[in-house]
Amino acid sequence: MSKTLRNWGTEILNYFNCQITNAYTEELHTKYKLIKRKSFGFRNVETYVRKLILGLFPFAILWSYTHLST
Repeated sequence: MSKTLRNWGTEILNYFNCQITNAYTEELHTKYKLIKRKSFGFRNVETYVRKLILGLFPFAILWSYTHLST
């Protein structure tokens, strides 16, 4: 425990000063890995990119579709 506090003490205290974490980045990374693992490989890059966009930003796709169709 003391080694952890020595190594990460500044970062831990910075959270209390700024209230900022890297949780959003970690969440995106986890989703990226999950999509990659569930895919069992893709035949081309375009399919992989489409699945990433759909998995990471589903509401952006829905929003752009509804605005383009009107």
